[in-house]
Amino acid sequence: MKRQFIFLDNFGVIYEEIAPFVLRDVYGEELGAKIKNTYFPGLDLGERTLEEGLKEIVETYGGSFEDLQMRWKKQTKIRKGFAQFLANVPSSIHLVLVSNAPIGVIESMYEENGLASKFDGIFSSSVFHLGKPSKEFFDLVEERLGITKEDQILFADDNPKNLEAGKARGYETFLVENEGSLKDLEKEILRRA
Repeated sequence: MKRQFIFLDNFGVIYEEIAPFVLRDVYGEELGAKIKNTYFPGLDLGERTLEEGLKEIVETYGGSFEDLQMRWKKQTKIRKGFAQFLANVPSSIHLVLVSNAPIGVIESMYEENGLASKFDGIFSSSVFHLGKPSKEFFDLVEERLGITKEDQILFADDNPKNLEAGKARGYETFLVENEGSLKDLEKEILRRA
């Protein structure tokens, strides 16, 4: 029996991006980008928690841990229109979160907003110690969900490299760039239902 899955990225699709903006606001454009590229790959792969990473950043580059943590929490926002999107997705479609964000960050965000129960699976790079766009990440997700060749997967992400990996696996892909493209994704899902 053919099943329909929608794989959704976390930051940039469901939630607004956080790290680039908070780090830019605190450390400036150039240094903020350097910090993100230096610290966040390890955080995403579960080498340390977000709290540990933020403390290391403050120890290395200065600032206040409490201020950085407060800014992070304040910037954590569900993308406008996502609640309506969830309400309109038919229950026959399996929603799956596939994220390169640390699992602790995801769990606290989803528990706080009551989103965890809306997903048939939540998969994080920090649990697998590898992330999108690697073939192995998607192999593990498909294996844990029991996905077969008959199943259909629509993969929505804000990173074209991740979407290229999905296309190579035979997924239909959808680039989410803003609230308008989230609305277009919703229309595409309803068209298929």
